[in-house]
Amino acid sequence: MPLSLPSLLLLFLSVGRPELTLFPTVPRGGEKSDDRHPTPIFHTEMSHLSADQKHTILLEYSPHDSRRSFHALARRFAVKGGGRTIQRWHVEWDRTPQSLERREGSGRAPILTPAEVGRYIRAPILAANHAYHAIHYTEVHDQIEEKTGKSISLPTVQRIGKEQLGGHNRHTHKRTEQERE
Repeated sequence: MPLSLPSLLLLFLSVGRPELTLFPTVPRGGEKSDDRHPTPIFHTEMSHLSADQKHTILLEYSPHDSRRSFHALARRFAVKGGGRTIQRWHVEWDRTPQSLERREGSGRAPILTPAEVGRYIRAPILAANHAYHAIHYTEVHDQIEEKTGKSISLPTVQRIGKEQLGGHNRHTHKRTEQERE
């Protein structure tokens, strides 16, 4: 259902107003007009839903209704992670939005400590940059696994280099001795 510009403006101006929600009720095809179900306005991936949005989704859950099961709700509200994600929310939920707030320290611990990131990723990259040598993440990855004994994937090393250290992938050109001076 495409939204017109005025309805988008109304949506953004109505943040915090209880009568206008992120999940407006829209009749589904072939159903009675009084049988309404919430439909997400945006079908893009949401990296993090607020506690109120999770609460709204969980209020729709009914264990004996296939249209309101965890998996059906995940499809309807485009929840990344599917029905299992909503099921995990349900375990934590005590029928209040506050029970669904993200807690400090929750989530997966990073594979490398900040000190290890500095020592095994940042330092080799800076050393190569100062020496005008190209460095490849595969070399850095092999050194990390060898020196720390930890198993880490190459994409994780690349993501750390890009997101945490602000690195950029560049195509390098071999320079002559004269050009380096």
